[in-house]
Amino acid sequence: MENRHVDTELRLGRPGSGGGSAAAAAAEKWVKVSIQGAPYLRKVNLRAYRGYRELMAALFCFVRTFNWASQQWGMLVAYEDEAGHSMLAGDLPWDMFVDSCVKLLICKMRLP
Repeated sequence: MENRHVDTELRLGRPGSGGGSAAAAAAEKWVKVSIQGAPYLRKVNLRAYRGYRELMAALFCFVRTFNWASQQWGMLVAYEDEAGHSMLAGDLPWDMFVDSCVKLLICKMRLP
C-alpha cells in the first residue's frame, strides 16, 4: 500500500479554487472536512483514495494534530450527501460514497 503524506491530501482552500484542465477536474472529488472543535475547514480529494481504509488513515493522521486521537479518544466520521442527509462513512460501497458525499464531519468519541 502506498504511503500518503497527509499534508498533500488534506489542504486548506475554498471550494472551486485551484486550476487545471477539465479532465483533471472530472477525476477529482473535493469535499469539505469539518473537524469537531476546529474553527476552520479543510478539503480532501476523495478520488485520491482507493477506499475507506486509506481515507480513514489519512484523516486519523490529520486529527492527531488536535491531540484527541489518543488511547482515550477515537474518531467517528460522518458525511452529508446531496440531499442533506447525514450518515456514517462506511455505510455505502466506496464508489457510491464518493459520488454522493458533499461534506465530511469528524467527531471525537470517548473510547470505553
